[in-house]
Amino acid sequence: MVKKKAKKTVLIVEDDSMLRKVLTRRIAEEGYRVLEAEDGQEGLQIALKKHPDLLLLDLMMPVMDGVEMLKELRKDKWGSGVYVYILTNKEPDTDILDEAEREPYRSTYLMKSDYGIDEMVEVVNGYFEK
Repeated sequence: MVKKKAKKTVLIVEDDSMLRKVLTRRIAEEGYRVLEAEDGQEGLQIALKKHPDLLLLDLMMPVMDGVEMLKELRKDKWGSGVYVYILTNKEPDTDILDEAEREPYRSTYLMKSDYGIDEMVEVVNGYFEK
């Protein structure tokens, strides 16, 4: 059953196609519009064109990794303010953590291994319920 929510848009930038598809389906079931990208270059293009309300961004990807995408995104006026959940299985890098937490870089670093699909969906719902 699809819950009624204002049509917010979530962009998932993740090279693991299975995880991306499952997250897309589950987040869409919650009533959100979902956009997908399989690498940082594609994600950056979509983000700058479509201006989603929230991004889920993997760090380790081909073509352009999540760190580079985030740096490029933050150069844009709109991109400097969009909220980004940085997803990874890699141990937190202090430089990335510092950048994620620096204002106005509105981001949170999430370890994928600590979050199942349902928990990630709860994170998205929680963001929009603030």
